Amino acid sequence: MIAQVINRPWTVLQFLGMPEFAQRITESYVYIAETDHLLLHDIPNRATPKLNVAFFFPYMSPVPTEQATVVKRYYDGNHLTVQPVGPSPAIVHVDNLKKLTPLWYQLSVDLKADGAADRAFGWVLEMWGYSIACARVGVKHYVWQQIQIEPSSTWHQNVSAENPYIYHYTFGVEYSIDGIPMVGAVGEWSLDKRHYFGAPPPRKLDEPPACAQECAWTWWRLFNEATAALGDVYPAQSGGNLRSFNPAAAQSDSDVGKLGRAITRTGPWVVDGKKGPILFHSMGRVSGALGQGTWSVTGELTISLNLCGHSTLTFDSSETPTKFTVGSAGALRLRASELGAAGALDAIWTSSRDPKWQSSDVDHVGVKRLLGTGPWAWAGISTMAFFDHGVLVTPWGHGTYVPDREAADVVLLTFAGIVHRVTTHECHKFTSVRASDGNKVEGWIQLGGGSPGSKCHQQW
Repeated sequence: MIAQVINRPWTVLQFLGMPEFAQRITESYVYIAETDHLLLHDIPNRATPKLNVAFFFPYMSPVPTEQATVVKRYYDGNHLTVQPVGPSPAIVHVDNLKKLTPLWYQLSVDLKADGAADRAFGWVLEMWGYSIACARVGVKHYVWQQIQIEPSSTWHQNVSAENPYIYHYTFGVEYSIDGIPMVGAVGEWSLDKRHYFGAPPPRKLDEPPACAQECAWTWWRLFNEATAALGDVYPAQSGGNLRSFNPAAAQSDSDVGKLGRAITRTGPWVVDGKKGPILFHSMGRVSGALGQGTWSVTGELTISLNLCGHSTLTFDSSETPTKFTVGSAGALRLRASELGAAGALDAIWTSSRDPKWQSSDVDHVGVKRLLGTGPWAWAGISTMAFFDHGVLVTPWGHGTYVPDREAADVVLLTFAGIVHRVTTHECHKFTSVRASDGNKVEGWIQLGGGSPGSKCHQQW
């Protein structure tokens, strides 16, 4: 029995009335699943004739005023006792299912016809129909958080640590080509059920980036195991999930030539002497006052910039660039006015160099992990950028950094008059300890948050 979510109560009601139900359902309990559930372990039955088992959905709460007002109109008891559960995943005694389904169906219809309820509950409306029906007929639930996990590229990434029984792939898992979570954006490596509404995924999904978190590897492995086991039964499908939905051309240092390497190691840049910053990062990324965007090398002195539109920047040198002109007139716009005609290195580039910096520091492991990469976030606050000569850009002003020459993966940051000992890690992360009091902060490269130039509507 398969049904769309909004039709689930009607489908269950019809199934209960069919002779096939009694013929096929011979057990005392039923397990209600969804088509995007991957079973990781055998699920023990913790239900009883008086107690269903269900998952706690944090986005279902009878506390907010809008939801509470609706619940109170459809339930005479204490609205706070309506449990934040839906009909799946759930383990239910057959007698309970028969008792609550007619009301579950009727409430779902009534709620859908109720404009205020429809607005308040949205896509979880029939789940509320189920939970209110259970409250009205007196069916309680053992709310079992461990029964499932709902990962994305920003939460519940470590599947085995939570040891769930079900992997619910309700959210997409989005990563850059080098394994950085892409928040609020389609990844260069993308696995999302919404991509495949019209046709099934390919038989063999592309392997996640090496730095992708466990949730990506788990989903990829289970899917490929299933399609391999199905063999010719599974329909052959061309395409893949690597750069199929976000074909952004992330460029490594080996692809960008002298100019690409130079602009990622120098900065910050300003336009028309005051607008900025613009920060160029490796892998074709750019960030700054106008949000995030992309760039790619198009010639010995030119790059294509995708930030508030597309434009061509022409630099004065491929090895030691200090300024650029903006081409493609009218392509780069900020509301009615053009972004600018020319750009140059900010004065910080020369005034903020660390006198302790040595030319060989670029080969230090910790420096290699930071120099030219980004955009970095400090405890989620962006943007930080690390340039040559120890030039450091932070949300709190410029600073400096130098390697700890006694520790291969440690650099010393100084900004706002405070020294921080930063241990760099693989996979685009670091841990900072403040020298004065030992306060610890995590840092990471932070991608996503909207389309290129997501802040283009702002004047700068």
